[in-house]
Amino acid sequence: MGLTLRLASPSLPTTTSAIIFVPSDTAFRRHGSLPLSLLQYHIIPSKFPLQYLTSLPVSTPLPTLLPYSHLTITSNSLSTPHLSINNITVSTTPLFETPFLLILTIHDFFNSSSLFLPEPTPEPLLRVLQSNNCSAAAAFLETVFPEFTDGTKLTVFAPPDEAVRNVTVLRKHVVRGLITWRDLIRLPGGTLLPSLFDGFDIKVTVFPRLRLVNGVKVIAPDMYRGEFVVVHRVDGLLDNGMV
Repeated sequence: MGLTLRLASPSLPTTTSAIIFVPSDTAFRRHGSLPLSLLQYHIIPSKFPLQYLTSLPVSTPLPTLLPYSHLTITSNSLSTPHLSINNITVSTTPLFETPFLLILTIHDFFNSSSLFLPEPTPEPLLRVLQSNNCSAAAAFLETVFPEFTDGTKLTVFAPPDEAVRNVTVLRKHVVRGLITWRDLIRLPGGTLLPSLFDGFDIKVTVFPRLRLVNGVKVIAPDMYRGEFVVVHRVDGLLDNGMV
């Protein structure tokens, strides 16, 4: 795997931190020559603590370097500890770790049943939101889009449906401009992002190399990335109960 990464590195997108999942030597011998897209599919373009990874709920999507393609948490346990992604067991003992890089071993490729990935095609934004328990955010954006006919770009922090009291509160979850996860993790702690709700700012805070927004976890970074909209799924409402 190390040799493969060195040969492929000039073609891989630049990232300042990462989690890399490394299949066994047996898996490489079994599958032979591999496409670059498969390597991209095994890299998360940001590094966060292993404990946080094992605490994520089942079905949480994880962004990868392969556009429009994410991994999925399929089982985990903090007490065991145990973690599987795409139904492949992930070692919870790091092979290598620095403040910017975490390498974890897996026994096979995440998509061993279909190694040559098809060219990714972006799913419609509203479908992505609806299929990830963010239907309220989808409904809200349908009402907001007519306000922006000049090509304005937006970043959305989408909460789960069960947290939404009414869709108007979601104006506090949208900021102007595209802020990808890579952009977000580079923001200094204390950065304030003005929302569409007049007078309400979203504060970015840093906690062991994680980014929180108004104290709420970003649980699915870059859940959707498009030309005009970026969506991050968050764990709850950003107004902390304020009206």
